[in-house]
Amino acid sequence: MGNTLCTDIKAWEPRNKYGQTIYVVEGRSPSPSEIQGWDDIPIVILQHILKYLHLEDLKTFRQVSSTMRRRIDKINNSFTNWTLGDIKLEEFSKFSRDVSKIKEVEVESLMGDTRDCDESVKCLVERHPEIESIKIGVLYGNLNRISDEGLQAILTLKHLKTVKLYNTGITGEGVDDLLISALNIQTFGIINCHGLTDEGLAEVLRVIGVNLERLYLRSTGISGEYNFPATFPNILELNLFYCWNLSDRGLCIFLKKCGPKLKQLDLGCNNFTGESLAEFSGSFPKVEKLNLEYCMHLTDSGLCNILTIFGNSLKYLDLNTTPITGEGLSEFRLTLSNLQRLDCYGCRSLTDKGLCEIFRICGGSLSALKVLHTSVSGEGLSEFQDSLPNITKLDFSCSNLTDQGLIELFRISGNNLKTLDIQETKITGEGLAKYDSTDLSIEQLNLLWCESLTDRGLNEFLRLFSHSLKLLNIGYTSLTGKFPFKGTMANIVKLDLSGESIRDKVLFKMLAASGPNLRYLDLRSSHVTCEGLTAYDTNMSSIVEINLSHCKYITNKGLFEVMELCKDSLHYLDISNTIVSLDGIGKFQANLNTLEELNLSGCEKINDQKLNELLRISGDALKRLLLDGTSISNKYKVEISEKYPDVSIS
Repeated sequence: MGNTLCTDIKAWEPRNKYGQTIYVVEGRSPSPSEIQGWDDIPIVILQHILKYLHLEDLKTFRQVSSTMRRRIDKINNSFTNWTLGDIKLEEFSKFSRDVSKIKEVEVESLMGDTRDCDESVKCLVERHPEIESIKIGVLYGNLNRISDEGLQAILTLKHLKTVKLYNTGITGEGVDDLLISALNIQTFGIINCHGLTDEGLAEVLRVIGVNLERLYLRSTGISGEYNFPATFPNILELNLFYCWNLSDRGLCIFLKKCGPKLKQLDLGCNNFTGESLAEFSGSFPKVEKLNLEYCMHLTDSGLCNILTIFGNSLKYLDLNTTPITGEGLSEFRLTLSNLQRLDCYGCRSLTDKGLCEIFRICGGSLSALKVLHTSVSGEGLSEFQDSLPNITKLDFSCSNLTDQGLIELFRISGNNLKTLDIQETKITGEGLAKYDSTDLSIEQLNLLWCESLTDRGLNEFLRLFSHSLKLLNIGYTSLTGKFPFKGTMANIVKLDLSGESIRDKVLFKMLAASGPNLRYLDLRSSHVTCEGLTAYDTNMSSIVEINLSHCKYITNKGLFEVMELCKDSLHYLDISNTIVSLDGIGKFQANLNTLEELNLSGCEKINDQKLNELLRISGDALKRLLLDGTSISNKYKVEISEKYPDVSIS
């Protein structure tokens, strides 16, 4: 958003009195010696000043000189795209009168009653017939009391291309039958407007015209069961999410109005079953994204009908939290040959047999699959004898997943699998001893909250994937550190050992197995002390970030050992909410020259003296210091803010 005068611009965060984003021109600013007077002020500073001026002050400022008047007018006239926050109606009307030109206007909410809201909108429309885009409101934001009268005024704009209205009282029925069709509108949305009726929508669609490309009717009460006269031959995106009255018949009527160019369809959170769609004879050869999440009445046969209509070109299908079993897809004889991503999160009725049917119809293009929080164990996948050779990301965090089920997944997945998330499952890992294939090269493995994972089981994972692992999460497991792994995770970059069950022995063992590429170490809420680290052969010399927050057993000695091992690379250190006091820090001889951020929040035992010693060994790279909840005095905070002006202190 911002002016369109210059092609080389960058966002300037502050906003002016109307709330629109300010933009500044890139380029060399004059040095202080080159600034002779007000006329020489750099454009960035002048724009910054103008955002604070009200109209009368602006008029006075323009009188400084003819040059200043010309520069101010040039800046003000260049603003065409405006973003406003919550704004009172009198301020909005003043904005309409003051601004010279508007192409796009976006308002977070109009604060006032219905009559005044409509009048303010009319004022905007009358003064700015050049408007091309108008957006009022945000999803789940404040109520905007715009009625049909305000909508009608908006639809008279001849250059209008985009309309999005949220949380209004619009029904659509009050739109004048004589209103000339607004043929330029490409994007139209009446969103979270609970008063919208089918009759009203029909009238609005009649006015919008045939050039419509995107229609958003999310969170409205339309049923679709109406003889809509309009068609949408150019529609690319249709959003009917949470149209709680939308029926199978209504959906059929809507689809019959859509042309073959449709690419995205959002039908999530609706009550249709999909079964009546068997009567629909058309197809949509270009739909790439289909959302059916939270369709709590969707059946397997209904899904078959939907896939028959849209499946040919689908790349992304969202079935999250639907009641499908998947078994009914045995009647579906086509292949979703272009499907790349499939989400089945929370499909509690999904079975192993049903998942086999889903695999059967997916084809070889599937690259990302989510089947978390279902009842699938994976063992029944033995019935599927084919493979999914292009899977790169697999999220199978199902509580019933077993070691044998995981082996079946490995068998089905090709050697392109790089990310495996099986957190919160019942696997032990020990069953992987039966799996000898070296085809897989998993780079990211998430075993978080796998409470049944054993030391021997982790050893099996490392046996299979230590050569390729870059990220490993074994947080909140029950490991003891007794696994016999002797190899090296040569490519490991990030290691997550968070959680109360992680103690020093596990930490030392994992660090000994890590290669020189380790950069990130997460020990949040673990029970490590870190004492004795320097006695081990650990690769910590390249670590840039360590999180020790809420480690209630970490000691000063252990912390100093961590600092010693990472002194040449550490950028971020978090020891917040620990019991460390930094006693003995004065004897620490090394410098933390690369440290950029230090989080000491909640460290109640750290005082002014200890912090002073810590800052002594910190280098010039330090940019942020978090001290909330420490024993650092306000006086000392002021002192260090003056001594280290480049450091942000909070």
